[in-house]
Amino acid sequence: MNKGAPKRKSRTLLKSFYGFDKPESVPTTDPLNIGKVILVSEATPCANAACVDSVNFDAEQYFKKILSEKPLNGLVQRGNELATETRQLDGELKTLVYENYGKFISATESIQNMRRNVDNMENEMARLSSRMDVIFTESSKVHEAMEPKRTKIQQLNNVHHSLKRLQFIFDLPTRLRSCLEKGQLSTAVQYYVRTRPLFAHYKSLQLFDGIEKDAMEIMKGVREELWNRFHDSKQSLKSVNETVGLLVTLDEDLSELWQQYLPIMSAKLEDHLQAMADVISAHVDASSVNRAEEYDRAITDLWTELDTSLGLFQLYFLQDSKAKATARHRSSSVSSRNREANIMKLIAGKQQLLGAEERLDAAKRSQEVSMRSFNRSLSIIKDSLDPTTSEVSKLESDMDTLALLLKKAPLFNNLCKSLDAWSRVESFVSEYEANIVYALMTTVTTGITERINAFGLQISEDARRERSDSYEGMEATFILDCEEWLLSFVASEVFPVIQRDASILEKKLESSKSRKKFLAQVDKTLKTGMRRITETAMKPAGDLTFENSVTYLMCSRFVFDLGEYNIAQIYTAYSNILYPDPEAANRLFQDATEVRVAPHLLPDLDESSEAAREAGQAMLNEYVMMIGGQLSNMLRASYDTQPQIEHLNEPSQICAELVRLIQACHRDAQTIFPSEDDAPVHDTVSEASEDVNASHEFYQQSRGDPRSQPNPSVTSLSSVVTTKQTAPQNLLCPQVLQTIASGRQSFIDIDRLFSEKVEVFGKVDPSGYGICTAIIRIVFKAWIEIIRLQTLGKQEFWRLQIDVEWVRARLWVWFRDDLYQTRLLEEVIMSAFNRCTHPTAVDAKTLEQAVGIHWIRNL
Repeated sequence: MNKGAPKRKSRTLLKSFYGFDKPESVPTTDPLNIGKVILVSEATPCANAACVDSVNFDAEQYFKKILSEKPLNGLVQRGNELATETRQLDGELKTLVYENYGKFISATESIQNMRRNVDNMENEMARLSSRMDVIFTESSKVHEAMEPKRTKIQQLNNVHHSLKRLQFIFDLPTRLRSCLEKGQLSTAVQYYVRTRPLFAHYKSLQLFDGIEKDAMEIMKGVREELWNRFHDSKQSLKSVNETVGLLVTLDEDLSELWQQYLPIMSAKLEDHLQAMADVISAHVDASSVNRAEEYDRAITDLWTELDTSLGLFQLYFLQDSKAKATARHRSSSVSSRNREANIMKLIAGKQQLLGAEERLDAAKRSQEVSMRSFNRSLSIIKDSLDPTTSEVSKLESDMDTLALLLKKAPLFNNLCKSLDAWSRVESFVSEYEANIVYALMTTVTTGITERINAFGLQISEDARRERSDSYEGMEATFILDCEEWLLSFVASEVFPVIQRDASILEKKLESSKSRKKFLAQVDKTLKTGMRRITETAMKPAGDLTFENSVTYLMCSRFVFDLGEYNIAQIYTAYSNILYPDPEAANRLFQDATEVRVAPHLLPDLDESSEAAREAGQAMLNEYVMMIGGQLSNMLRASYDTQPQIEHLNEPSQICAELVRLIQACHRDAQTIFPSEDDAPVHDTVSEASEDVNASHEFYQQSRGDPRSQPNPSVTSLSSVVTTKQTAPQNLLCPQVLQTIASGRQSFIDIDRLFSEKVEVFGKVDPSGYGICTAIIRIVFKAWIEIIRLQTLGKQEFWRLQIDVEWVRARLWVWFRDDLYQTRLLEEVIMSAFNRCTHPTAVDAKTLEQAVGIHWIRNL
């Protein structure tokens, strides 16, 4: 049998005896319903009448049950257990009775003690009340007995004060003369101001007239000494401010005084600024602790003088009647031990006030002087900072200085109220932060400029006519190298430095908001930096010329690539370093090429990319306009000189050179803007080199260079013609002239009028084919306008037909898919026909021989 069972039963029976029939319960978990909490008592009584612990226990029923369930030995054992439990319950019951009786006796004794204490307290309170009544009666008697004497003492005290004031008046001239001799001008003014109300009060008594005259005569000397001190250049600004306050108190002319005071105040502030500059320059390279201490002292001294001067100027000259009353009230509540408080008391009694318009003028001019000095102080501090430094110690020292400014600025109420000093300091800090990023982005633009200039210099020094293979290799690799350098440099040299600076700024300024503000400033500067990179690439070597046209075209492609994907990659690197994704570390698989840009940077990314694409398109348009204009000028110059025609059945020299230059431009454009639609113009690099050589020679001749000796022959030009292009299957000139001769020109004009309108020059497609197509349209359009201004003879018209067919055959790759170029050549022929005195058509056989179409077809 469990030994603890009888004790549990005993406790249960005792609780039932005393009325605590609700057993204690403890939480447990139902094994059949996991997670469900139930209450189980320590000894749960059953509701069966045969249960001994039940309140409904029936002895007879229990006896019958146990007789039927247990043998004789079990009945004897159960009887012994019941006897033992009964004895235990009796013992515990006696113990509980003894304990409760003891507690009852203790409670009875405590109540008796409390009753005795309360009786004593009542007696003490009664005695105290009687004594207070006696004290009140005696006090009333003393008060009544002393009342006449108290009144007499008060009267005598008033008389004493009056006599002291009168004695002070009688001694005033002596006091004033002594103060003047000792140089105690402030004390003299205080004495005089204190006696002015007394003189006004006793003005009816002639006794005081002489004293007042003597005092006023002495005060003239005081005023003269004050003015001398006011103009003394050796006086400090603090002394000048105090002198001005005394002059204002003596009711000197305020208009004259403030106009003389501002230049003196400005000069004194300049002295303080120079002293501040000397201190800062002397400790700019000092250790961090010494530099911080000296900077703190220099800035505090200057700003304290400036703040005090500005506040006193407002107190002296800018008060109106309402402000004067407020100042008088404030002066009555401050301690006289404070010198500024004494000045305030004196100023509160002044009689003069400036007019409203003059107050506005004085406020404006004083603010200008103060603003100039405050901005100069920031400029001096700015000169000591170096946002371009790469030294961490120097950067930390600069950050300490910025933290000092942000800490000091709110302490100067007048500066913050009148000059908005706090906002200006915040802007100063933001400007420094922007300069940090600006300096870093400047290294980027400088690197791009150096690479572009090196490329242009190498092209200018490279003999293109002899080394066209290396030249084309440079074109193919320059853009890739430049873009790779740009992305690598900003990701490894620029953005990590910005992250370091942001951490230092957050540490020094002791605020996470500083980091957020800095990064917001970086965001703006990064957007500006993207624009600067684009602008840098748009000006490779000054203005666009024929010599640097390849470099310009190369930069156009570089800017195009910036807008297409490079700026996006830069913003991705920036976001990964400065705005890391907190969930990126939890991803199992990460794509290194994924473009992840912080959401708030997406508008800047879109704007910068679109600006770069527009800039690239503008550069490409400008390139085409320049090349087309140069070729048009060459064509116009050839018609103006009208060279003698030696070989009538051969194309003119200018057309041969135009074809050479167009094909050279196509090679450059095809290399820089590769496209699957572009057909190769040459089979070998040597042919491209010959074209570049001949084109450069003709360009030098067109500029009048005496060193150039152009002698390209028509025969040599045949080697330029592509051998893998489809040639035109018919001639153009006979068809156009036959149409004109048959009188059907009006139908051609009508057909052209209603055909689809195509711009001669519009948005250039960034491909070799698109660039050369745009150049050809400009040249052909210029050819039309040139012919319209000419008068052609028979030979000139003959030569023009051969030129048209020759150009059409050599440039057929740009004709076969675009009818607009053919229309332009038709216009050339018709314009020449209209301007010719004896238009004669060249027979087809002669044209074919001159142009070499049969030779092309056989190949």
